[in-house]
Amino acid sequence: MKSLAVSIVAFSFLVLAYMGAWQGVHRDREKILSDPMMDYTLPSKVTGPMSLRFKGLASDFLFLKTTTFIGEQLIRSGNLEDAHGEYIFESVDAISDLDPHFWDPYYLSFMILSWELDDFERARILMEKAMAHREKDWRPPYYIGFGCYYFKGDNECAAEYMGRAALMADAPSHVVLLGSRFQITARPHRAALLFLKQMLLDTRDTITRMHLEKRILVLERLDLLEGAVRRFHAEYQRLPETLHELTEKGILDAIPEDPYGGEFYILENGRVFTSSALRDGP
Repeated sequence: MKSLAVSIVAFSFLVLAYMGAWQGVHRDREKILSDPMMDYTLPSKVTGPMSLRFKGLASDFLFLKTTTFIGEQLIRSGNLEDAHGEYIFESVDAISDLDPHFWDPYYLSFMILSWELDDFERARILMEKAMAHREKDWRPPYYIGFGCYYFKGDNECAAEYMGRAALMADAPSHVVLLGSRFQITARPHRAALLFLKQMLLDTRDTITRMHLEKRILVLERLDLLEGAVRRFHAEYQRLPETLHELTEKGILDAIPEDPYGGEFYILENGRVFTSSALRDGP
């Protein structure tokens, strides 16, 4: 009877000790999880040798770890801070060192860094890395081109990268058409014309070819008008006030029509554009 009582007391003590320890561990866990800087990704120069022949598996694990941590932060606070951006950048840099062809980390970092944290520059660094390793993928140059246009307002940069994306064999038709639009609006018409003609040679889709041919026709007419403006300037030492002066002075027989239904007009710098913005009228 005495041994039974001792056993009950001992068991009760163990239960109480376990409950106390569990509560302490639970408090410590909550404290650690509440720390926004709790996570850390080892650089690839460490994780690479450690993963041996399983670099793909290691990159999958690190990506899961990164997405889980970021998801917890968004659920907990609803927003991310600059320190999280540094963590994402370093994590994706390490993941892509292990598996440079793994697309999802590049995409995640671009979305979070550029949209959530307004850090397009670091997003671009990682996407440039994707371009270097995914040479036939239209998506890296497409996202860089979009970022240049949307976040930086840099049409020249957008035209360059959208153009690269449009030339990829697997680029969707809307990317091809978007790339052609940037070529027209951001570059001299002669350069854009050469680029679109090359794009036409590489395009097999009938509808896309039809749109490209129409834009090439516009570019040829824009190039014709700008050449006439240059001749007018060389002869009269000024720019024409309107394009109709080109016909009045006999430089052109007639002003060509915009196949999109708009009207060609001259800018103060002598460039010629169209009011249609390369869109068909109603």
